[in-house]
Amino acid sequence: MKGIKICPDCGQPTLKIKENTVRNLVKSSDKINQTKGKWQLCVDKECETVYISGESNLKKDDLKYSLFFKDNSDNAIICYCYDISRAEMKSAVEKGCRTKGDICKLFKKKKSGSCETSNPLGKSCSEVFKFELNKIMK
Repeated sequence: MKGIKICPDCGQPTLKIKENTVRNLVKSSDKINQTKGKWQLCVDKECETVYISGESNLKKDDLKYSLFFKDNSDNAIICYCYDISRAEMKSAVEKGCRTKGDICKLFKKKKSGSCETSNPLGKSCSEVFKFELNKIMK
């Protein structure tokens, strides 16, 4: 299909992602500096590849953080701007928290980044956060 990019490792469709997002999350900017072109994101949880540009593939190990959509552990960060992990969300729910605001207040979390560059999806985590929170509360 025209315009659809496919992950070369798993064969799944990818999402467009801004270079600033990739640059902020990669351990070594050398991998980005050597690459020219637009970046794509593979969200398949079984695939080791995360970001793709031309012939360059960045794997999970190339990134500073684990990715919530590729890591089901409690250590995975769900909100990157406020640095809130799945484990913190579970703990907060056990203590009666029901919103992101409640959780931020409980753990005295302050915003430390922008969604565009901190979140591996390059946008707000609000829908993902609500989904995870609802899943935990069930």
